Amino acid sequence: MGTTGLMLSFYAFRHMPLADASVIIFSTPVFVAIFARVFLKEQCNLFNIVTILLTLVGVVLITRPPFVFGDAAPSMETERFSGKTYDIWGPVAAISSTLFGANVYILLRALKGLHFSVIMTNFGAFALVYTFIVCGSIGALCWPACGRDRWLVVVLGIFSFLGQILLTLSLQMEQAGPVAIARCADIVFAFIWEIMFFGETPTGFSLLGALLVVSSVILTALKKWALSLPRESTARKRLRYLLLN
Repeated sequence: MGTTGLMLSFYAFRHMPLADASVIIFSTPVFVAIFARVFLKEQCNLFNIVTILLTLVGVVLITRPPFVFGDAAPSMETERFSGKTYDIWGPVAAISSTLFGANVYILLRALKGLHFSVIMTNFGAFALVYTFIVCGSIGALCWPACGRDRWLVVVLGIFSFLGQILLTLSLQMEQAGPVAIARCADIVFAFIWEIMFFGETPTGFSLLGALLVVSSVILTALKKWALSLPRESTARKRLRYLLLN
């Protein structure tokens, strides 16, 4: 599920505008909440719906996809596709990637009793074989360019591996829905790194979107913290409106 989802997301980013693909792929919390309700019997109450909507609206404002905001100020990605409609397989890949990604959360949550090293070993071994088979069958096997690219590929692998370990551990300790919403903070951190390393100036839409995504994460954390407090706690009583929904 994880390897297929990543491959489909890479395909989507190459065959449709980046903003369009991003807003579809980052809608994962919606499907996680649905699948968690169906397969894991987790609650999907009014609070979950509100935080999901906040996250999705924030993602849309940050990515500003052309199919929502129009093409008044097209980016490099939209210009590349100007004058023609991108083929149907790009959106299909993006939606499929979202579905596979959502199922990864459900499977990891279902395997919460299994040590993370077992999951990571199987994930890595299967992904390696699977990737070689797919890339070999389509003639895409190649080495990265010399110099900095090879080092960046190694760094990417290390960070991805550590991130997957932490995701696995988080799903062993928390429900799938809240973890999926927290993962959407990825786009906010990417937004910060762009300012720090690439000197890109944020727009008002980006700032508002980042605020909405962070707000949904903070609300989820507050509710989890409030539930862990004693019933007679003053702080829990003040946050009772979060606990009622």
